[in-house]
Amino acid sequence: MDVLRSVASSKVKKVFQSNKYLLFSVQIFIVLTVFSIALFAQKQTESRTVLTVTVISASQNGAVVPGARIFLRSGNRRFSGKSDAEGGFQINVPRGVYTLTVRSYGFDLFERRNLRIRHLPVVISADLIPSEIVTDN
Repeated sequence: MDVLRSVASSKVKKVFQSNKYLLFSVQIFIVLTVFSIALFAQKQTESRTVLTVTVISASQNGAVVPGARIFLRSGNRRFSGKSDAEGGFQINVPRGVYTLTVRSYGFDLFERRNLRIRHLPVVISADLIPSEIVTDN
């Protein structure tokens, strides 16, 4: 087995020694492959970040608002969900510029435009204002 390895190794060395361009091409190919894999892996890990929204009532001393509908949009990307029992909502989204909309029964619409989500986690407090209820007498 060792004889086979040494013969194969010596033949490979002779091929590369006789053709320096082939050796250079193989080295460039390896470097480019490693670089592209590293770049792809970096892009995959950095392309998303966490957005945390806490929905509270502005008039009730910061009482949480569970069950609020939360919408996040940027171009053709759309995300949605509901705030939990503690008024919280968390989502992992691609980086970009978004419009955040929060709706809940009995409150005015909350909207925040040009919300920039980059590489750091983003924490938003959506202070909902009770809607004016008009009755006809």
